[in-house]
Amino acid sequence: MDSSILGILCLFKILLGGKILGKFDILEHDLVPEFRILNREEYQQLRKSLGIRKEDLPWIRNSDPVCLRIKEAQKSARCPKCDGKLVESVEEREFKGVTTQKKVMKCEKCDYYEPVLGPGQILEITRKSQVAGHAVAFRYVVPG
Repeated sequence: MDSSILGILCLFKILLGGKILGKFDILEHDLVPEFRILNREEYQQLRKSLGIRKEDLPWIRNSDPVCLRIKEAQKSARCPKCDGKLVESVEEREFKGVTTQKKVMKCEKCDYYEPVLGPGQILEITRKSQVAGHAVAFRYVVPG
């Protein structure tokens, strides 16, 4: 078998979680930047400082491998305040007579909560930069 074909087959096995290297966490790779979900207050501050709406930001699909991995990591996350278990729940908010529901991860022990990644959320992406030290970008999560 040609060595280039063998290399491609090995790459497919790695990408599909095969037995060559097994599964690996894409968020732990050196070239993958840090991702963080902005909460409501941080979004409002960003909106005021940049003078834009969520929809004006560059988009990232909810089905992007990084988004899928972040959602998977949230299911097993622990509370940074008290190390309690985070449980998914629905938070209802009323604004101008309209009730909206949003999924959040709440701590069983204390009042800590964080948003669940999904359409409508904003991701903060912090990349290492040789020129600036670090560069911050934002992405609007869309369905798909």
